Amino acid sequence: AKFKTMLKSDILSMEEPGEIASLINPWVYKDYEKRRLVLGELDAMDLATVNKAVKKYFTPDSYKLIIAGDPVALAGQLGKIQGLRKIELSEIERDQ
Repeated sequence: AKFKTMLKSDILSMEEPGEIASLINPWVYKDYEKRRLVLGELDAMDLATVNKAVKKYFTPDSYKLIIAGDPVALAGQLGKIQGLRKIELSEIERDQ
């Protein structure tokens, strides 16, 4: 019972995807050699391979990026983004 409570607490307190991956990795890859194989495949990956996957699955229509922050501090970087749409706080801060 104590272990179950501890495990449930750990799961509910997770905030990052990496934490979830760390939790389930031993269950999914119980075979140590398979785990080593996955790590080897990860190490063998290069930037060109990653960029190929990104270009295949992450097209501009498949996701939306939201940037929040100080518009003055971010002005230089935001000015380089084509098609950027700025939404004023007054448009999204409404009483529900």
